[in-house]
Amino acid sequence: TWGWTSPILMVLLRMMQGLSVGGQLAGSYVLSIEQSSAKNRGFRGSICDASSVGGFLLASLVTTFVRFTFTEDQIVRWAWRLPFLFSLLLAPLLYHVVNQTEESKLWAERSEQKETQEEIRE
Repeated sequence: TWGWTSPILMVLLRMMQGLSVGGQLAGSYVLSIEQSSAKNRGFRGSICDASSVGGFLLASLVTTFVRFTFTEDQIVRWAWRLPFLFSLLLAPLLYHVVNQTEESKLWAERSEQKETQEEIRE
């Protein structure tokens, strides 16, 4: 048993998760808006909002499933861990999506421009 360190560790891990989600959401806004035309920029930006709401909805569904499937005693003893284990199943998928996403054209052009400037300065 972890004793009093367990709730502290849980709070710290949840804080790290929140920071990670916040960073990913901001990055998804930038990437989707930079890669869209003026015609569909608002729509593509709204997809980011919808995906964050979808994440909250999925979390609510998993929690509801656990609460209706298991008794209160089972939840207190071990079933409270199931939503966290479920999230571990999603982690490789999300890692793959993030890893396969290409940088925006604007970012790539800016990176090339910086490399050229460094070569000229040398």
